[in-house]
Amino acid sequence: MLDVNDIINDIMKEVVGGKTIVVYGGRFQPFHPGHAGVYRHLVKKFGKENVFIATSNKTDNVKSPFNFREKKEIITKMFNIPSNKVVEVRSPYVPKEILRNFDKNKDSLVVAVSKKDSDRLKGGKYFREYNPSSILIPFEKAGYYYVTPMFGKSISGTEVRDLLG
Repeated sequence: MLDVNDIINDIMKEVVGGKTIVVYGGRFQPFHPGHAGVYRHLVKKFGKENVFIATSNKTDNVKSPFNFREKKEIITKMFNIPSNKVVEVRSPYVPKEILRNFDKNKDSLVVAVSKKDSDRLKGGKYFREYNPSSILIPFEKAGYYYVTPMFGKSISGTEVRDLLG
């Protein structure tokens, strides 16, 4: 259910013409049901056309065994997430590869992070905590971080990799 602030924010976005781009970034080594739950939550909250999964092609044999192509295959085939919503980026917090398709003077950026990762963005000059009742500033001037809820049992990528051997 929308409250008055959400309605005002939606009206202001229409007047200004800006979109809210939501980037859920991570190593996703591998992407698992908890990640899929976060993605579905973001789609429900922000709209499927606005949410992107951002991950790199960086690999190593221990903590990051999957390359981008393999991660994208897991994400799209196992979790039925549209292929065009999974984007290779150099940095999930500076997703230039996604943002170049949007208007830096109208559209806003929200990065979705876990509680533990939100500490990386607090206190800086660019990122602010997302508040659904605020009018968002275009990403040329500021970005926002949204702390995602956890879905399913608390499991780490390390635990999943160990299970896979």
